[in-house]
Amino acid sequence: MTGELAPLALSFWRWAIPSLYLLPFSFFYIRKYWPELKQKKGPVFMLSLLGIGTYNSVLYTAATQTTAINLTLVSSTLPFGTLLCALLILRARPSRHEIAGAMLSCLGALTILSQGDFNKLRHLQFNPGDTLMIVAMLCWSLYSVLFKKWSINIPAMPFLTIMIPIGTLCILPFYLVDSLVDSFAEANATAVNLWPEHVYWSLAYVATLPSVMAYWLWNRGVQVVGPGLASIFSYLIPVFTAMLSVPILSETLELYHGVGGLLTLGGLVLASWSSLRQTRS
Repeated sequence: MTGELAPLALSFWRWAIPSLYLLPFSFFYIRKYWPELKQKKGPVFMLSLLGIGTYNSVLYTAATQTTAINLTLVSSTLPFGTLLCALLILRARPSRHEIAGAMLSCLGALTILSQGDFNKLRHLQFNPGDTLMIVAMLCWSLYSVLFKKWSINIPAMPFLTIMIPIGTLCILPFYLVDSLVDSFAEANATAVNLWPEHVYWSLAYVATLPSVMAYWLWNRGVQVVGPGLASIFSYLIPVFTAMLSVPILSETLELYHGVGGLLTLGGLVLASWSSLRQTRS
């Protein structure tokens, strides 16, 4: 879909659509939690800017300026960046299990990414989009850690319905400028009637499950287990991608998929070991 829509257009419409269908709930929750919002208006705006406004915009822009394998490689630094931010901001020192688990899961993700041949990673070239991807990962790490630090006293779903329209308004001026700079034909996104039919279906999906549901689950996970441990679960993305490619793309699972998946799952169990022991006790 990034070939059909300009990056800022994709980022804007991804959030503009849920902003519209969630608007009645947003007004309701703003009125209900107004004292808390008024008291913490700075943190609310900053979280909306980082998590909604900046992260996806920078991520989609990076995707147009580098390769898919480079994107995945840079994104593998997310758990380590989040653990470092948690250490500096929350003074939350990662446990040995979390560090070891993150390293093991990272190895599993790289095994799948390299198709079991790590020599392939040697020939990768640095692209301008890689720097933008690092910025995107930093934004997401800060968002996750600050979400935990500020502990805004609003349930996860109501808070998300408030953040989405705020973040969308943060994207709007940049989207309008980008649309004016590019011609309608090149941007292929400033006029809705230029979009192919499949773009509408793609936006309908992106504006529901990856936007609303995924963000709600992520925010809830950060509240429960903390940003460091939650970020390690991002290593499941290559595993799920490989599993979904079988029924959707008719691809075949290879040995490196199994090895990488087991390493990733083993790392997640190891990273979660301290939390599991606390739950049992």
